[in-house]
Amino acid sequence: MTYDVAIIGGGVIGSVTAFHLADRGAAVVWIDDGVPGATAAAAGMLSPSFELTHDAGKPALERMLSEALDRWHGFAHRLSGDPYKDFGYHRRGVFGMGYHARSQGTEQPGPEALPAFSRRAALYAPDEGAIEPVRLLAFIRKKVRDLGVTVMRGRADLAGELTVDGEVVAAKTWVLAAGAGLAAQTPGLLGVKGDAFLVRLAEEDRDAVPTVVRSPTAYFVPRADGTLYIGATEIWPGAIAATTDELWRDAERLLPCLHRAERLRHLEGFRPFVSRDGPLIARDQERRKLIRAVGHHRNGVLLGPMTAETIEELIVG
Repeated sequence: MTYDVAIIGGGVIGSVTAFHLADRGAAVVWIDDGVPGATAAAAGMLSPSFELTHDAGKPALERMLSEALDRWHGFAHRLSGDPYKDFGYHRRGVFGMGYHARSQGTEQPGPEALPAFSRRAALYAPDEGAIEPVRLLAFIRKKVRDLGVTVMRGRADLAGELTVDGEVVAAKTWVLAAGAGLAAQTPGLLGVKGDAFLVRLAEEDRDAVPTVVRSPTAYFVPRADGTLYIGATEIWPGAIAATTDELWRDAERLLPCLHRAERLRHLEGFRPFVSRDGPLIARDQERRKLIRAVGHHRNGVLLGPMTAETIEELIVG
């Protein structure tokens, strides 16, 4: 069988693209090497206003990230009749503390906001929110099978023919969405390591983090099952590594009740970085059947639906 599209990559970009194209009627094969990538350790924030305060953010990203947030609503409800129940999608707002400039789309919260935190919230973005990336992947994996997507487990090789563990896969278009995996296929791509924690707050503290809370050194993302994601370090190649102990100390200073919390898991992954202008979503100039969708860095979850639509435009166009 010759597929319309072969998608290489089992993370959020690959999964969202597989669903989007299959739902549009394409014959899709989705290739996943089974190795957990950045999505497995991602916070899942849908928060463009705060992303622009990061040193890897640029004004050129502002329009892209804001539009990406708008597209998430339609995508979430196209994917599920109850997206909060199925993968934690919500737009309950995002608080920020420790930021001096007010980003577009934010407002000043009242003094009663976030009483469990040691610092007063400075900003509130009422239209932002989060999803739960691991649950999203599991939900999409079920949905795409209903749409007839062929899911292959194995390592893809794009040298010459597209093969998976030596087996040739015939497809009219290849989409490389492997994050920091297969990095040699994209010159200049860097894997930026990040660490995070998953914790469970004590019963008396369960309402301490009502929605996403961000600061320059730590952020807090509550999950639907009552756990709390705390992230994240960012270790660039060759840089002095930030430690998980430093992350925990910063988080505990902001949220003192963490000393009563149960640490469940330490998470780590590599964010794929190509450019401060945003990801690379383009056809290869020499192998025209290859489309790269890589380098989403800190914004893979936020940019997922927009990336899928851009890939569709490249294929159709």
